[in-house]
Amino acid sequence: MAGQGDSFKKVQQGDQLRIAHETWNTVMDMAQVFKAHQRSSTTGPIGLPDLPPGLIYVQNNTGSDLDRFSVVGLDVPIVLHSDDADKFLEVPAFSGVTPTVASHKNKFAVLTQPASMTSVAVGVAAGVVMVQLNVLDAGHTWADVDDTHTADLKTSASPAGAQILWKESGTGTGIWSIIRIGGGSGESTLWGKVSVIWSPGTGVITLTPCSGSGVPTGAADITANPEFGAAAQYCGYQVGDIVPYYDQKGDGTLFVLRTNKLPTIAATYGSWYFNGTAVFADTLRAI
Repeated sequence: MAGQGDSFKKVQQGDQLRIAHETWNTVMDMAQVFKAHQRSSTTGPIGLPDLPPGLIYVQNNTGSDLDRFSVVGLDVPIVLHSDDADKFLEVPAFSGVTPTVASHKNKFAVLTQPASMTSVAVGVAAGVVMVQLNVLDAGHTWADVDDTHTADLKTSASPAGAQILWKESGTGTGIWSIIRIGGGSGESTLWGKVSVIWSPGTGVITLTPCSGSGVPTGAADITANPEFGAAAQYCGYQVGDIVPYYDQKGDGTLFVLRTNKLPTIAATYGSWYFNGTAVFADTLRAI
């Protein structure tokens, strides 16, 4: 019989078959592992190996086959705790659906492998990954779900579900990037220093992005609309003021928060808002 070092040596047709007990036991162990893997593959993600932090299992329930680096909105867990507590606690596994801004803003994953309909794939829910972007503005440094799109994320000027670490030049769809999901600062309002005030005919105010204390961030100037979109509701900002602004709808359209400070130029432009009430220039001159 062959020595222990040759216990896994292949045999030829006609050779006398002699199997050491160590070899046979090893083959049985391997067979058990293989059968366990087959069972887990037919029942979904439950029973699959644990994943590193930030990775999750995603079942493709978008209704279409998905390519690698596709974006899915995270819906409900595949197994609920109320249905089977033990399976729920094994691994994080979600139903992945077509993302919408209304339901999946800051609640999405990027697949690391292709996924046919109803199959299970691994996705990145937190961490660094490559993804395509719909770049609305070259100066945007954040991204979140693009409504009803699985092929990309949409950029934003405000903190969102993912921070853009690097991206190709240009605007529009199909722009490759490296992002960090979960990289948002938790703030929904940013700050800018007024460089050009609102004037009739434009309806916007120009801001230089900065910290709340006025330190420039180095980002390009942006334009923002008066809160609620009505030019008459802009009130009192002057060049040099530090102004809070935000992405109200998650679509890259920026708004400045309304102020109650009396404008020094109100008499020039007619009707303004003060403490939420419209007043006229003659009234302001009398205050």
